[in-house]
Amino acid sequence: MTSSGTRSDAGLATTLRISVSRLARRLRVERTAPGQAEPVLSDTQFAALATLVVQNAGLVMTGGIDEAFASIYDHRTVGRVRTRGGIVVQMPRLICMNEVTKRRLGFVEAYEGKKGADGTAVAFLDRVRVRNWWTKEVPGALFAEVPTTWFPGFPETAAATE
Repeated sequence: MTSSGTRSDAGLATTLRISVSRLARRLRVERTAPGQAEPVLSDTQFAALATLVVQNAGLVMTGGIDEAFASIYDHRTVGRVRTRGGIVVQMPRLICMNEVTKRRLGFVEAYEGKKGADGTAVAFLDRVRVRNWWTKEVPGALFAEVPTTWFPGFPETAAATE
C-alpha cells in the first residue's frame, strides 16, 4: 500500500495473477473427470463472468482518440468480449498527463502536490485538472457504463448483496 491508501499497479497485477492462478487450479480440480489426467475446459468455462475493456485516452498524446483505439476496438478478441456482454469504456483524456507520468506520480499524489521522481510537484492548475479528472471525469465515464455489481467492493454493491 502506498501512503495514499491505494495499491500500486504492480501490487494489483500481482494480486490479480495470484487470484487467476488459484481460480485456474480450482477449475482444473473441479473439471477433471475421473480417469482423466487433465481437465477439458472450453473458452466459456474459463471466461470471466464480467469483462471490462478500458481504453485509456489519457495516454494518447497525439492524434485522435478514436483513431488510436480503432484497431483494438475492431479486433476480433474485443468483438468476442462485446458479444459475451463485455463492455468497452474510454477513460477521458487528461491534458496534463505528461506532467504526471514524467514525475512517476499516482493521480492522488499529483493532485495532493507531492513531489515526484524529479523532485518537483505538478503545477497548481494541473493539480486542479488532475483532481477534477480523477474524482469526476473518470468515475463518470466508467461508472455510467458499468453495472455496479461488477464492483463488489463498492458500498452500493455491498448493501445490495446483503
